[in-house]
Amino acid sequence: TDADPMKELFAHAHRLETVEGVLSVTVAGGFAYSDVPEIGPGVLAITNDDVPLAESCAKELADHFIELRESFVPNLPDVSEAVKRAIESDSNPVILADIGDNIGAGTTGDSTFILSELLDQEAESAVVIIADPEAVEGAKKAGTGQNVTLSIGGKTDSYHGKPLLLDCAVMKITDGVFLNRGQMRDGITENMGRTAVVETSGIKIVLTEIKMPPWNLEQLRSVGIEPENEKIIALKSAVAFRAAYEPIAGEIIEVNSPGLSSIDLSQFNFTNIKDVSLSVSNV
Repeated sequence: TDADPMKELFAHAHRLETVEGVLSVTVAGGFAYSDVPEIGPGVLAITNDDVPLAESCAKELADHFIELRESFVPNLPDVSEAVKRAIESDSNPVILADIGDNIGAGTTGDSTFILSELLDQEAESAVVIIADPEAVEGAKKAGTGQNVTLSIGGKTDSYHGKPLLLDCAVMKITDGVFLNRGQMRDGITENMGRTAVVETSGIKIVLTEIKMPPWNLEQLRSVGIEPENEKIIALKSAVAFRAAYEPIAGEIIEVNSPGLSSIDLSQFNFTNIKDVSLSVSNV
């Protein structure tokens, strides 16, 4: 809601709320991943027992919604282009938002697409967080300061890439417990489970036993990584990361990455959604 086209619709709703007799106007964006007939957006206008006025406001806003429909289709770079842009950027740190593996949406947290591309394009000073208890155990057995070959990520399903077999140096092992400071969840203690930081080809990989949205900078600081000092940080999030990372980011690149929360809805098999229609109901 901080950017168009949704920002424009909210401004319209607020203008309608200034009309005499209008009590409230709501924009409901819908949930694109639901395979239900009511998948689409809607608007709600509440008046002081004036049905024609409510209908008029709802119809006006709904028409505006439909006018903007094409602008709601995201146009984001794919993984290869996003990583290339991040490497070439002079604005550090560059945040790569792994939209396809958005942990807050319930995904696995172990996608390997961006990590693989960072390695292929020989990125430097990059950080990736991956939930992988098996890899954590392997790093722990090897011990801090040791070299070890690990199979990393891609172990949960077929939507988030394949495991990557990487030769890594074990940099740090922690209990994964940290205290949030500022931004989201201030003062709340988090637990990522046992956590290992390994490095391969100049890329730091934070391996956690428990997947966790990146809503606080202390997640990285707790394992000895200062976010402001990194060139590229890949975060498995679509929105939750912004409160913490927008203030320090030189650039944010949302990535059209594969995964269960991907913006590419064509990869999902919807069976229950209806054709687009406009209906008005009185409550």
